[in-house]
Amino acid sequence: MYLGFELGGGKIFRIDKTNSLDLYTRYFYLHQGSDDFYAGGKYRVHSVSSHILRLAVRYQYDLSKHTTFYSGLGVAFEFEGKAKVTLDYNVKAKPSECDGFRGFAEIGMKLKPEGETGLFFNFDAKGHYTSKYRDVMAEAEVRYVF
Repeated sequence: MYLGFELGGGKIFRIDKTNSLDLYTRYFYLHQGSDDFYAGGKYRVHSVSSHILRLAVRYQYDLSKHTTFYSGLGVAFEFEGKAKVTLDYNVKAKPSECDGFRGFAEIGMKLKPEGETGLFFNFDAKGHYTSKYRDVMAEAEVRYVF
């Protein structure tokens, strides 16, 4: 079982007709319940909650009124992110920790319909980096607004 939500806001500053800067912040919350499994012994992964606050700036270039390219830089701070594991005979493994600051970069493209309703697409790639944590992810979002 898991539960999560995202809350965010920002402001887009127009430079001219095709260029803009988007300054935004987002808060993410995720809670994942505990789970038991057997892999040569009994393992229990305890429930974990994560709180992440992100602050970023994104440069946007409107190629046309339907296509926007963007790239951005930001920082995220994870307040809590320890995942605890218990093995057979109540032996506790070292918890994995993802808390602290991490920097990130993103690049992507948005496709939007003629009006405010219709089919929207967003394709992006994002990379996070710290001394303890590195990842690269790609995302494709399809949204229909009516």
